[in-house]
Amino acid sequence: MSNGIVGEFLALKEETDADLLAMQCGDFYEFFAEDAEFVGRELDLTVSQKSSHGSSYPMAGVPLNDLTPYLKALVERGHSVAVADQYDTDDGGHAREIVRVVTPGTLLETADAD
Repeated sequence: MSNGIVGEFLALKEETDADLLAMQCGDFYEFFAEDAEFVGRELDLTVSQKSSHGSSYPMAGVPLNDLTPYLKALVERGHSVAVADQYDTDDGGHAREIVRVVTPGTLLETADAD
């Protein structure tokens, strides 16, 4: 398994039964590996490559404030999406945790800031 940001993504992905994981990385929500390739096809997003500890992984992202329409499009197509938000740690770093899972049965409030 990779370390770094991609390793964190893959570890969080293992914690959820959701089809996809959107993980906050600064001002963006990123999808990596197979999730990136999938949302790239489904949502017509650009897929680039993220190098992490000698390996390269597909990566696709959306701006932090624009996540809701992308979530809505994915759940309308029957997919569940786990959302992992970023927070500051006591040592000055960052960590992420899954804060919600949006499913086709979830009502999305489009007026939310997220």
